[in-house]
Amino acid sequence: MKRRLYAGINILGLTVAIVSFLAIALFIHHEATYDSMYKDADRVVRFVQRFSMGGEEQVVSMTPSALVPTVMEEIEEVELGTLVFTYSSVLVDAGVGNQEEDNFAFVDENFFEIFDLKLLAGGEGKLLAEPNQVVLTSSTAARYFQRPFEAVGQTIKIDGADFLITGIVADFPSNSHLNFDLLASFITTRHGKNPQWSPANYYSYARLSPFADPEVFTQKLDQMVEKYFGEEMRSYGFEVKVMFQPLTSIHLGYSQLKDIKPAMDIKNLYIFGSVAIL
Repeated sequence: MKRRLYAGINILGLTVAIVSFLAIALFIHHEATYDSMYKDADRVVRFVQRFSMGGEEQVVSMTPSALVPTVMEEIEEVELGTLVFTYSSVLVDAGVGNQEEDNFAFVDENFFEIFDLKLLAGGEGKLLAEPNQVVLTSSTAARYFQRPFEAVGQTIKIDGADFLITGIVADFPSNSHLNFDLLASFITTRHGKNPQWSPANYYSYARLSPFADPEVFTQKLDQMVEKYFGEEMRSYGFEVKVMFQPLTSIHLGYSQLKDIKPAMDIKNLYIFGSVAIL
């Protein structure tokens, strides 16, 4: 009471410090828990490719459409796999004219078994098992329909083609490296019907067995690459290696070419943490 100015400065400084500490702690928690909300996230991996030629090396986060069906068939450590094919933008017409949508992707029928977003409507059988089917997130359905959960069973046009809405799911969390508004059935696409080893335009994920040995799994991936690319690599003088990274380390790992979301350098979190403690 005698030194109100001095006491006020101290209290204000302490308040700012505590609020700053809590804000930074929440940010660090948000970044450090990327993709951990999915079931069995610790067993889910994303495949990437490393290309080497003439002393130069590139790591790309996209793979061929044949990779997932092949590893599911030939490598016993893989329980389930799924493919994602992103589009830069599409035109969507739900009866009120075309609207441009940027967060659109084709995914296969296993997608929601690995990325288990909450199902809000629909869901008889697999959501995207047939061509020309689409699933909307809840916020997207609300933009196009007055009664969003009654959109299941209705048809919308995507780039002029009719797609049947088979489900409404919760929005992707903000700390997921995947973030789409509309998800259409991958079997609609050419490579969905006929997977190929070229081109490499697809994001590939797999859920591994609880007893999978990473070293053994790596050896089997190398053998698979030799089986399908060995002769071609020796003929043209390049090397390709298929690698995998844990789902929960994608965001805080090294940035790859063609990443869906830019990665965060984990050093930044250490810097923020130090500032918070100080």
